[in-house]
Amino acid sequence: MDLGELTAQVERVSRQSAAEFGIDRSSDWQILKLQEEVGELTQVHLMREGQARSKGLTPADLDETRVRSD
Repeated sequence: MDLGELTAQVERVSRQSAAEFGIDRSSDWQILKLQEEVGELTQVHLMREGQARSKGLTPADLDETRVRSD
């Protein structure tokens, strides 16, 4: 998958989620959503490296699953 394909896939998912949940995809929302996703990636990285609570997840769990915010 190249960057163009990945961008198109992210756009489709974003558009679908916004429609489903009634979200206005404003420029504020887009940058804040990006920050949220980077935070989740950071959390999993820290958990995987033993620098944060693992919340009961094994390294294999962290490699295979996405941590969801409650």
